[in-house]
Parts: sequence; structure tokens; C-alpha cells
Amino acid sequence: MKKISIQEQKLFDSLKNNFNCKQQHWDGHKHVDIRIYDAQLDIEIDGDEHYLRPERIIADIKREQFSLKDDYYTIHIPNRIVDKNLKNLSKQ
Repeated sequence: MKKISIQEQKLFDSLKNNFNCKQQHWDGHKHVDIRIYDAQLDIEIDGDEHYLRPERIIADIKREQFSLKDDYYTIHIPNRIVDKNLKNLSKQ
């Protein structure tokens, strides 16, 4: 299991009371940052390298295929979006 980022923890904490979700879900190929079961949705919270390096973009697309086999869709949310929009959440 990989280290949980601050952004991942903030987003998970904001979702866990309203959704049936799991942090660091193992899909048989990789750990998904957050899986929301009822929505059949995987959320990956990513640093800038996931958007700036072509080889990283291709690797992420290939990784998503494993979730699709289980009928789960993957969305990617940049760290900076979580930082900007959930920055005060941990203080509540």
C-alpha cells in the first residue's frame, strides 16, 4: 500500500459519512485512492506529474482498464483542486 497523501485523506474524510466508500481499495492490480461502491466510481488524487508527463498519462489510462473490467469508472482529481476547495475541511 502506498502512503496516503494529505489530499487523499481530506477528500476521503469529506466523503465517508455520506457514501459507502473505501480508501486504498485493492482492485486486483493496484490500490485505488478512494472507491465509492454505490456509484461504481474510483477516485485517484494526483500530483501534477500525472498531467504533464506523457508516459504517466498513458500509464494511468492503462491502469484504468482494470477498474473498467469490474464496471468501475475512474476520475482523476488534481491535488491542487483538493487543496483549494477543501483546505478548511479538516478544521471543521
